[in-house]
Amino acid sequence: MLCHSYELIEMPIDMHPRIVCYPYGEGSSCIYRIENIREMGIENIYSFGKVQIDRYHVVGKGHAAIIVLARHRVHGTVALKIRRMDSKRASLRDEAKLLEAIHGYAPRVYLYSDDFIVREYVDGPTIEEFLKAIRSRNDVATLIKSLLLATYTLDQLNIDVGELSRPYRQVVLLCGDPSKPYFIDLESGRLYLKPSNVTRIINFVLFGCVKGSRIRDVLGLDEYRVSLLIELARQYKYSPHASREDILNRVFSIVGDY
Repeated sequence: MLCHSYELIEMPIDMHPRIVCYPYGEGSSCIYRIENIREMGIENIYSFGKVQIDRYHVVGKGHAAIIVLARHRVHGTVALKIRRMDSKRASLRDEAKLLEAIHGYAPRVYLYSDDFIVREYVDGPTIEEFLKAIRSRNDVATLIKSLLLATYTLDQLNIDVGELSRPYRQVVLLCGDPSKPYFIDLESGRLYLKPSNVTRIINFVLFGCVKGSRIRDVLGLDEYRVSLLIELARQYKYSPHASREDILNRVFSIVGDY
């Protein structure tokens, strides 16, 4: 979903071997990838995003994959996740299945293979970008509540995401709305018997920062409420699923009524 109007310049797929086959850009495997993308319905790739690779722009680049904006013959404008050819990951299939499982808190997945995920593009700032432009305590509080609800859903689905103590780039806020977080990167996700993603967000509240100030200070949490949050995080981590909702509600009451 695009929240703004952009001037998008379409480029044929075969003009992007450096992107489709990053970081190599040539060879028989690259030819196969280009054919595979076409078979999946991708018609063109856009040079779009804040990350630059050579003369092209992409939405994101990580150790395992890059993400580009593309045009699909059925779904229109989409995000295309491309497994890097030097990635240690053998496949993107597990990540795609996790994204499908958390419907409502992740972009819709249309198609996937070992090398590609074709999914909905979520237009908006990352948490890092949002916090840099933050204007009020209420915005921060709304963001934290939304993250707690989203991670509680992950916990109920037995999905563990190890990097959420610092969720600055893994989550995008649709159209900049702090009440609409979307997990766009589940590379570190896994199925786990008893995950505790909520405690990671509590740690983010306690130790994360907004423009040089601690989030807990922006929210006006005194030392007493900080100590209560630490204790509730411990209780949540070791409690059965059936008891966790009550603990989550107590966390909400401490963070504040917003």
